[in-house]
Amino acid sequence: MPISDTPARVHPRELKHLRSVLESLQTHIGDFTEGMEETMQATQAEIDSIKDSMPGPQPRIEFYDGVTDSTGTYAVTFHKPFNKTPEIKAQIIGGTYNNHIRVVSVSPTGFEIKAGSRTGLSVLGVTVLSAEVSAQSGVKIDVRVTERP
Repeated sequence: MPISDTPARVHPRELKHLRSVLESLQTHIGDFTEGMEETMQATQAEIDSIKDSMPGPQPRIEFYDGVTDSTGTYAVTFHKPFNKTPEIKAQIIGGTYNNHIRVVSVSPTGFEIKAGSRTGLSVLGVTVLSAEVSAQSGVKIDVRVTERP
């Protein structure tokens, strides 16, 4: 049946009931909208709380291990340069008491470490290390490189 422009006749009792249903719907929609707003605010507060408790960006850390060459040098060029000169921590693996290492240079693009050895001199049965240091090849070195804040 086609819809016409002719106004529908509604009984006053039905009209009163329709108005009551409409008012009830408006109240429920308003309550629902208010409830959704509160839920969204609580959810956003929870998200913000989680964000605040999360740790910030972690520093870039790289590990290297290698062996000194014939000049006692272990040098590394980073694949990707650091923003600032990083912190270098190096240690000898499996060396002897007379081996030592020294970080000679560090830059955002790489580092160089020298390994040396002091000869022991026995004086009255006590081994004393000499002041002279000679380059030591074949020294295994582990290095931790950490980005500075």
